[in-house]
Amino acid sequence: EYASEYARHELQLPVQTGSICAPPPGFPVFDVVTLWDTIEHLDRPDLALTNIHGLLHPQGLLVFSTGDYGSLLRRLTGKRWRLFADPTHNFFFNEAMLRRLLRQTGYEIIRITRQGKWVSLSMILHQCRLPFADRIRKWLGVRGFNPSLYVNLWDVVTIFARPITRLWPV
Repeated sequence: EYASEYARHELQLPVQTGSICAPPPGFPVFDVVTLWDTIEHLDRPDLALTNIHGLLHPQGLLVFSTGDYGSLLRRLTGKRWRLFADPTHNFFFNEAMLRRLLRQTGYEIIRITRQGKWVSLSMILHQCRLPFADRIRKWLGVRGFNPSLYVNLWDVVTIFARPITRLWPV
């Protein structure tokens, strides 16, 4: 709600607050819907994907990213996998689970990637959990030094999919 309020009052945008699991009536149809690091936080990812299906043009595109529970990094780090640290994650998916979920909700997968991203050195130090990392991060911050590095841990999957059938609303 706080982001919606900011958009309404500061940016003068017509914003509705709601959930994709219960979209407000009269929602428009979209060419593209994206969910960046979102699906794992939802109570009903299946319902969200079904509702998105109904909001996409027949040739529309769904693109989303989420942690890959089946990744090598997750298997190597076990209970210490970095994505387990977020208590708001309700689900963890591997590629096979995502394929099955998308097929069940009426999507065809077009492409799957595992791309990295540019991350600040401060964020890397914050997440690495080494005992000296916080001291180094603060020391660098005082000096205004915070370069970004391209990091790909191959544990985040991005999926591009399109609707293959029209589903009845849930």
